[in-house]
Amino acid sequence: MPHNRRVIIDDFSAPLVASSGARWELFTDQVMGGVSRGTIVHEKVGGRSALRMRGSVQLDNNGGFVQASLDLSADGSSIDARAYAGIECTLLGNDEWYNFHLRTTDTLRSWQSYRQSFRAQ
Repeated sequence: MPHNRRVIIDDFSAPLVASSGARWELFTDQVMGGVSRGTIVHEKVGGRSALRMRGSVQLDNNGGFVQASLDLSADGSSIDARAYAGIECTLLGNDEWYNFHLRTTDTLRSWQSYRQSFRAQ
C-alpha cells in the first residue's frame, strides 16, 4: 500500500483548536511540583500561521519541562494511522534541544512514548 496520504493536523483557523477539533494544551513541570512556566498561542511567525510555545524552564524542585500537547482526535480516542508514512513538522527555535513525543496504543504507561530529540534553530 503506498504511503502518501497527507492530512493537516492544524490549519490554525481556530485559536488553540486543531483541524480535528482537538484542543492544544500546555503542560509544565508544575503538575509535579516544579516551577517552570509557559504559554501557547496561535499567531503569525515569519509570515506563517503557527503554534507558538514560550516558556521558562526551571530545574528547581526537580522540575524541567514545558510542553505543548495535542490528541489527534477530538475525543481522545485512537486513530488508525496505517495509511501514513510519518509526521512532518516545520519548527523554529532558539538553538536549544527539544523533544517530539508520540504516544500510541502500544505505549500503555503515561510516561511511555516514541521520542525524537532535535535542535531547533
